[in-house]
Amino acid sequence: MKKKILFILIIMLLVTGVGITYLNQVFLPIKIKSLIIRTLEEQTQKRVTLESVQFNIFKGLVLRNLSLYDETKPIISLKEGSCAFFILPLFQKKIVIPKVRLVSAVIFLERRANHTFNLKDLLVPRVGATKKNFNIFVYSLSITNSRIDFEDNALSPKFTKSMDNLNLTLSLSLPSRIKFNLASEIPANPRIKIMVSGEFRIREKQLIAKIAIKDLSPQEFSGYYESLGVSIPEGTIDALINMTLKDEILNADLEGQNNGLVLSKNKIQAKLNSDMKVNLRYSLKDKQLSYSGGANITESDISGIAFFDRVADIKGELKFNNSGLFCDRLLANSLGVPLKVKAELTDFNNPLLNINISSSLGLDSLKRILKDKFKFGLPADIQGKAKLSLEIKAALSSVEPPKINGSLDILNATAKLDKINSSIEEIAGRIEFSPLDLKWLDLHFKYSGIIYKTNGVLIDFKAPHIQLNLSSTDLSLQSKCTINDKLVNLSEFSGRYFNSNFSLTGEINTTDFSNLDANISGALEINLQDSKEILKKFKDQLEQIKPAGIINTKFTINGNINKIKSCLVQAKLSSPSISFYGLQSGEFLLDYSQIEGIADIPLIYLSLYDGTIKASAKMNLNSDNLPYWVSADIQDVKLEKLKLDTGAREKDIAGTVQAEVKINGFSGYLSKLSGAGKIIITDGRLWQLNFFKGMGRLLFIKDFANVVFSEGSCGFVIQDKSIFSDNLKLKSNLVGLSGVVKISFDSSIDATLNVEVSEDFPLTGTIKDVTTAIIGQARRFGVIKVSGTLKEPKYKFETAVTDIIKGLKDSIFRN
Repeated sequence: MKKKILFILIIMLLVTGVGITYLNQVFLPIKIKSLIIRTLEEQTQKRVTLESVQFNIFKGLVLRNLSLYDETKPIISLKEGSCAFFILPLFQKKIVIPKVRLVSAVIFLERRANHTFNLKDLLVPRVGATKKNFNIFVYSLSITNSRIDFEDNALSPKFTKSMDNLNLTLSLSLPSRIKFNLASEIPANPRIKIMVSGEFRIREKQLIAKIAIKDLSPQEFSGYYESLGVSIPEGTIDALINMTLKDEILNADLEGQNNGLVLSKNKIQAKLNSDMKVNLRYSLKDKQLSYSGGANITESDISGIAFFDRVADIKGELKFNNSGLFCDRLLANSLGVPLKVKAELTDFNNPLLNINISSSLGLDSLKRILKDKFKFGLPADIQGKAKLSLEIKAALSSVEPPKINGSLDILNATAKLDKINSSIEEIAGRIEFSPLDLKWLDLHFKYSGIIYKTNGVLIDFKAPHIQLNLSSTDLSLQSKCTINDKLVNLSEFSGRYFNSNFSLTGEINTTDFSNLDANISGALEINLQDSKEILKKFKDQLEQIKPAGIINTKFTINGNINKIKSCLVQAKLSSPSISFYGLQSGEFLLDYSQIEGIADIPLIYLSLYDGTIKASAKMNLNSDNLPYWVSADIQDVKLEKLKLDTGAREKDIAGTVQAEVKINGFSGYLSKLSGAGKIIITDGRLWQLNFFKGMGRLLFIKDFANVVFSEGSCGFVIQDKSIFSDNLKLKSNLVGLSGVVKISFDSSIDATLNVEVSEDFPLTGTIKDVTTAIIGQARRFGVIKVSGTLKEPKYKFETAVTDIIKGLKDSIFRN
């Protein structure tokens, strides 16, 4: 039995071998090869070449080097294709192939200029094709180690790309679906990996697929988006896509990650790292792409935005579509400042950028930003916190500069101004700015304990025009100036300080801050009572001087105001009335000039109690000890009117004063003060002055206050910190005084006065009167020694005995 079975097997093997040999040598190369070629050509209307057809017991029917040509170019070629088929259906003229295997296939896929695909032609039934003797049924297809060469002629220039290492399986799912799975790589750096699964619904002409992509570089497909003006030169995308293609409309839902993706349009470049979701719709007919989606951005930045240059460390959610990019809240950093951003980029064909930015920042950053971006050097070291709001609107395709508007809400800041020791504190308020101007509204600050309020505007940072209003409880200031190439043109600087008004105009050259060359003119209306507030360190002295009145001043200053002594100065002062030490004057005039450090006052005019004072003075400002010279002329000053403004208003004092004085000295050196002059008093009534009151009581029994000096005079000199006169003379109807007086600057007195009684002394009948009358004949009655101080003088009387005896003798013999 074993031998029979073995014999049968051998016979079967021989028959099979002979059959296979016949098939491979005769039937297949002649009959089947031509049948396959003819069938494929009729079905595809393409030229077909086939190198060989063989039968393999393991692979079935094997085709080698099969190619389908579209004109002269192969659209499908394969190194080897194999399939097995069922025998029984052959008797029904059916060729049923459960699986076709293709190895090393090369497929040329083309999108034509009319947006149709070349391979679609292979799937369309051909009308008028030769009637087939056999119906062919293929249930699955396996393609391994193959390649697809894609060419898109709908783009200009055309786009070409290949898919390598292609492995594809297709299976027919009755009645009309083709399911597929694909894995491939696209040559790039790094290589793009693709995995696809899905199905093609033949009747609906609908493709449904799920695509996984790894390391996709958008740069490789720039032809599909460069018409939008966008380039993506760097970065990769990992994506999972669910897509459908029907009626030449591609719809896709994409979830992915991009790593270091760089998008560039015009001057703007964005580097993105994000997770994103995108919905795409692309029309193969009219090449229109629409999309929408969102991204969760991390570690990204944008450069090329006007004003900012670069925005870094971007984090947040971004939404986008064909209209543009949108975000409600992004965190970023730019210009060294942390930012919260709300942004919108619309219309990629004519992009409009709208950005709203807010930030809490340190004001030390503000100085740097003003210098770097606005070319404006803030002359202060500023510390504190502020809230920044910024709005930027820009047409990115336009050469017009962007519109930038912002505001800075200062909370509590301190500024240390350059070259000024005191600081500005408690700064609070709003500053609004743009590339063209800077405005501040209701800005408050404290300086030297006083709260100030200011508002104003700075226009054009390259050639600034500044308008400033500044006010406090004691100050009101309005200022307008322009700065052009270091030249400050002060068109207005006016206001009020306490009760005084001021107004300045002119130019200051700030090229060298150590040499501020100025040409300034102005007018002042000075209320002298304000001096106690303005010059607080001299408050005690001013309380004694009691200055009062309004002085109007007009002046000009030319030169380096940092060295005011070297400036050329002209000034005129005038007042209808001023007051010092309670003494009230009439008209006041003063002319002042300063040339090369010499201060010259050619005229000081003062109307004083029916009289006048005219004076002139000079000072050498170049000398460290400030030498000066003063000359004064006093005419017709009425003492009876002057006393009304003093503590002696109740005393019987009168007289007309005339005087001349010339003095010279050095500022701050009383010991070096020297001078000379003279005083003349007429119609005087002086006995109630402290200096004369004690002497009157020595000389007269009664009515000494009614003694009138018909004349009085003295010449004096000033030296050694004292005023000295050796020819003091006072004459009256009763008595005359003459002698030597020395009054020191500390108000001490040293005087020796001769007393002479008039011959016309009237008699009243009393013994003392007769004695006095007799003594009066003697001329020199006695000598009065005065010491003490002007406020509290002390007197000592010495009788002139010889002169009295001579007078008594003359009186007796005459009578």
